[in-house]
Amino acid sequence: MFQKIRNDIIMTTALAGMAGAITRAATTMLFFSLGHSKEVTFVQFAKIIFNKKELVLSLDNFGYLFLGFVAFISLGAIFTIGLSYMYFKTSTNFYLIKGVFWGIAIWVTFRALFLHMAFPGGTPHLWTHYSSVLGHVFYGLVSGYLIVKFGTFLKQPHQKTSKIRKIAKN
Repeated sequence: MFQKIRNDIIMTTALAGMAGAITRAATTMLFFSLGHSKEVTFVQFAKIIFNKKELVLSLDNFGYLFLGFVAFISLGAIFTIGLSYMYFKTSTNFYLIKGVFWGIAIWVTFRALFLHMAFPGGTPHLWTHYSSVLGHVFYGLVSGYLIVKFGTFLKQPHQKTSKIRKIAKN
């Protein structure tokens, strides 16, 4: 069964994206628990999704936080499909560097589009941004590594190209 998952571009990529998103969430949780950040990623997702002004980490808010975490992990899986497609269309040369740039591009996009929703009172302090960009770098590294190391679909020839060659030979 594991081999079937490795051969499937969507399954391998989704699992790699989930692992990358969990790594990103763990990074922001570490910075938050050390007192260097005022943001925990999935809490921000829950605040945006459920239109909550305040949402603290507590058992009373477990349902909101759990659904925010599920949304965050799912979004990580979806965005990683783009990274996988880039590897598939170009190459896996320098895959970790490509993964880092992918993570930073997602960070810039989300900060530009959704920062005002996550922090309606103004932008967070600088360490919150550092933890966020570092988490996105880790997301890109982990996702890219797992896609390349476990995705056997990248080692197979492109199906469309093979069909075109067969048609051209006839």
